[in-house]
Amino acid sequence: VYDAVVLGATALVLARARRIPGERLAWLSLGAGMLLWALGQTYYSVVLYYASPAPFPSPADVGFLLFYPAVYVGLVLLLRGRTTGGGFAWMDGLIGALAVAAIAAALIFPPVLDALEGSTLGVVVSLAYPCADLVLLGLVAAALTTAGWRGQGVWLAIAAAFVLFGVSDVVYLSVGGQSTDALNLATLGWPAAFLIFAAIAWVPASAAAPSRERRSHSIATPIALATAVIGLLA
Repeated sequence: VYDAVVLGATALVLARARRIPGERLAWLSLGAGMLLWALGQTYYSVVLYYASPAPFPSPADVGFLLFYPAVYVGLVLLLRGRTTGGGFAWMDGLIGALAVAAIAAALIFPPVLDALEGSTLGVVVSLAYPCADLVLLGLVAAALTTAGWRGQGVWLAIAAAFVLFGVSDVVYLSVGGQSTDALNLATLGWPAAFLIFAAIAWVPASAAAPSRERRSHSIATPIALATAVIGLLA
């Protein structure tokens, strides 16, 4: 059932890319990343789930990690198509991306580092997950803080999906993959994120079309995030 959910959500995203010309490359890239993750999960379910001990890293981690670059490309393509504003707008986005990444890093890395052990390769692969999640959250933060957005609900939903993804990764790494109540609950985050992607993919692009009106309050968000990072540093 778990594998069917992630594969089914992936199929819906790829079907959207095939049937609707608008933003096809963006959703094709996102769907490809989801497919790689789903294949990694299927390999884990079929081959590794009952292995004792399960090897780490494994071929499943290849699919899980290749998910990220494909999704990065898809998000950048969505950003380019749904963003208005000039250099100042992109500077606001950069402030938002770096601020969210800094705050998340301060919360994510301590528990992960405390739980890491094993071979050097295993530690490197383990750290790759939270690092990749931070980049994803940074990209979404850039979208939310870039001026000229309309229909931010779409990007808030994308942000929620990636937060679920990141939290699930951190919990998994923090407990060393051992079965616990926290891990059983966090494991639901990955398929839930995929279902959110599948739903968002079919939202008409016009619902998040760039607004041509300048928003007088658009500077408030980057200022607040920059202030938060200064507080974090202090």
